[in-house]
Amino acid sequence: MLVVEIEIEDNLEIEKIILNTATGADSILKDDINKNQKLQLETSLVGEGTYSIRIMMSNDTINLPEKYAEGGYRPKLKLKNDKIEVVRWF
Repeated sequence: MLVVEIEIEDNLEIEKIILNTATGADSILKDDINKNQKLQLETSLVGEGTYSIRIMMSNDTINLPEKYAEGGYRPKLKLKNDKIEVVRWF
């Protein structure tokens, strides 16, 4: 299992946040996203692999390119200044 925490510091009109791995996906929709909120997404990840994050807004998309992970990792990300920063990797 891969668990990703995202802290949102920007005031953006986010429609959806998607976490993808080769073996699963999770998403959070607009109604569950608020400014200055910590969100958690989780999906299956057996062994080694990669994950990516896509933050979709009505007029733009912010992507976190694929990052290495292993099952059990709990990376922490921050959305700040229209960019996704990795705060903690494992």
